[in-house]
Amino acid sequence: MLLPCTNSKLRASATQRPALGCKPTDFLSIDTENDLVNLIKMEISLHNTCENLKQLLASREDYSDEAAFDAVDSTKVGFLDQKNF
Repeated sequence: MLLPCTNSKLRASATQRPALGCKPTDFLSIDTENDLVNLIKMEISLHNTCENLKQLLASREDYSDEAAFDAVDSTKVGFLDQKNF
């Protein structure tokens, strides 16, 4: 949720930075805590929106998983890889 999946340099930078010692009695600043809460709320909202759109799409009479897959499987090999995108 918090790490970038499309930017490998940024992801490596985030995962390889040194850990800051944090004791069980330490707290986040109020600004950091609020930002983290807002980020999690936005992430939940995004997932809810995506799920609602998937359900709406699946409920259409002219929708099928096979047809959707075939539309993306441009190489017609039965699986998806970078060439399809």
